[in-house]
Amino acid sequence: YSIAFLGDTAFVASRQAGLRVLDISDITNPAEVDSFLSDNYIDAVTVVDGKPIIGDRSGNIKVLDFSGDTVYVVSEINPLGLRNWRLKSEGNIVYSLMDQYGLATIDVSDSSAIVFMDTIYWEESGGGYAWGWDIAEDYAYIPYNDKFQMINISNPYSLISENTIQHISLTYQDVHIDGNHAYITNTSGITAFDIAYPSSVLLLGSVNNND
Repeated sequence: YSIAFLGDTAFVASRQAGLRVLDISDITNPAEVDSFLSDNYIDAVTVVDGKPIIGDRSGNIKVLDFSGDTVYVVSEINPLGLRNWRLKSEGNIVYSLMDQYGLATIDVSDSSAIVFMDTIYWEESGGGYAWGWDIAEDYAYIPYNDKFQMINISNPYSLISENTIQHISLTYQDVHIDGNHAYITNTSGITAFDIAYPSSVLLLGSVNNND
């Protein structure tokens, strides 16, 4: 469901198949060299300070150590009990996208004692499924349902919703940030936005898959 890299090693979050560890030094012949199984589906993975951090469907976030002969859990928390759909990391901060719920921040500066920092829930009651997202500088950009939300993450202890816009094309989507532009994919094509000022996002246009 997601993948993270550390040099010539790829960590693949494979749901019920756990975390698979691949040696990709020969990209034409990747080899599985280790694994970590869990009682819960592992949907998300990122790497901080050489250690993979996984998130599962029951809300657990775990720091793993593969350096020895046996894989072991360095530390774990379950602050909200909500599904960790995707993880990203910036420095010692891990951001968890909890698909239909919201965004959470975790301090992993001490891998032996990771700490929950803050969370922000989707503005609409009942949430909305987020499939993909991106982080650039002080903002997290998250499209979900027919919305595109910009969250100020400059203070990970106090997440702030900067802006939310609506657009009918934002369904089953992912987003890529390139400079002042956000490109959001959906089932029919790509929609582009100018995000130079997150509090005042401008629609630039759309390209349909059939164009």
